[in-house]
Amino acid sequence: MSTYDKWMFDDYIIEAKPAYTHDECIEAAKERGMSMYGDEDDGYLQKKENLMKLFCNWVYMCGDEERIFFQQAIELTEKREPWVEDVNQYPFFILSLCNFVYLFSYEDNWHLVAPVELIETYREVIAKDDFAEKNLYYRDLHDYATALCNLFGTLEIDRFVDIWNQLRKDKITYEEAEGFLYARACFHSVYYCEFDCIIHNSLNEDDFDELMKKTGVMDHYMPTKSVIKAYANDDYMDPDLNGQKALKEYLSIYVSDSDTLESLLAEIFMSCEHMSSPEEVQDVLLDYELPIDDMDFCKTFERLYNSFRDNVHIWELCGFTPRQYKVETGEGVPWFALPKTDVD
Repeated sequence: MSTYDKWMFDDYIIEAKPAYTHDECIEAAKERGMSMYGDEDDGYLQKKENLMKLFCNWVYMCGDEERIFFQQAIELTEKREPWVEDVNQYPFFILSLCNFVYLFSYEDNWHLVAPVELIETYREVIAKDDFAEKNLYYRDLHDYATALCNLFGTLEIDRFVDIWNQLRKDKITYEEAEGFLYARACFHSVYYCEFDCIIHNSLNEDDFDELMKKTGVMDHYMPTKSVIKAYANDDYMDPDLNGQKALKEYLSIYVSDSDTLESLLAEIFMSCEHMSSPEEVQDVLLDYELPIDDMDFCKTFERLYNSFRDNVHIWELCGFTPRQYKVETGEGVPWFALPKTDVD
């Protein structure tokens, strides 16, 4: 592991000889003074019965990336071998925060450990006849929740049920949806559940209240199955979105580095998705040292930005694109224009 890796994972490292049972791992973590291992909430995850219940839920609900990572932890645990591969941060943080894996540092090596009780439970669950069917069903539910949060920012669980039942043959009740969503949100995902709603994890309570005030009386966009599929991914910005190619080609005149250009496009996409103010978009352009004092640049950028935004699903429009919103309501979205300013 590199020094950078060690710095990133320092709060998760137990500097001790590896332990392999749940009780031993918890005790080692407590001696390290790691509050994430159950000091909060009266040590909920230190109790085996609670841990096992949560873990069984996770096994049924997890995706491929997390499953592969846990299988790697099983292999390293059973072989008592050090962890020498590159760190996959996303699944590690999920599993570590849930007390499903532990990271020990011993004799200049890192040891990724899955407690033996969890290994046994994992194998029992995946051996069940209904495991594959349930796992696929739960992953579909999670994909819908992720996609709808990416489209709307937030939506009521009632609305989630309506959309699922309109698009799927396998109907779901409110109680089933609520039970799944609250359970799945215990693990890392793009949403959390509160106020009988699914809420994108980028929204705090004030952001949520503000968005609900803007959209509470509006009808929601009804997505197609293909839109659900596209927006179920973490990187859900469609590279073929109308208007994006022209905007990218124009900005590439000023931004030559491909990674920097992709980062800029992602920020522009988010500014469209959240109906950011012209001042906020201007700040983005300034961060990337674009010539906002050049009138020709500003006029061309505004034209391309508006063309691109017309095809972006916007949270403040309940998931409609500006083009769809005008057809639906007869109301247009104000033309985007950068603030008039003199920049030295």
